[in-house]
Amino acid sequence: MQLNVTITQCPDIAAILKVVEASLDDFDLINMVTSTYRLAKLGASPKIFEDKRMATLLNHLRERLLESETYERGSLSNSLWALAKMRFVVRTEDDLILVGRIADMAVQGMSKLQHM
Repeated sequence: MQLNVTITQCPDIAAILKVVEASLDDFDLINMVTSTYRLAKLGASPKIFEDKRMATLLNHLRERLLESETYERGSLSNSLWALAKMRFVVRTEDDLILVGRIADMAVQGMSKLQHM
């Protein structure tokens, strides 16, 4: 939880990227989503995807989502919102896998809600 506090208190994009660079190996899924969300909230432009730290963050997010059977519904919506806000464009197979996994998990979540 401490990492999330650190991320949310970052005053700008550069500070978040420094936290990502220094602590990504300690991030859980929520920390990854929070970082992505905060970058978008602080106005990161599509140029952010050229930064190696962002690419590494998205790679970790993709891997974590592929490993995960459970998720927070808010994490999915926050991830999608952040990627859309920063005008994420699918350029590689890994990008497609990331977006596809988020979509798959969202559909699974919607299916579970229908059976409640």
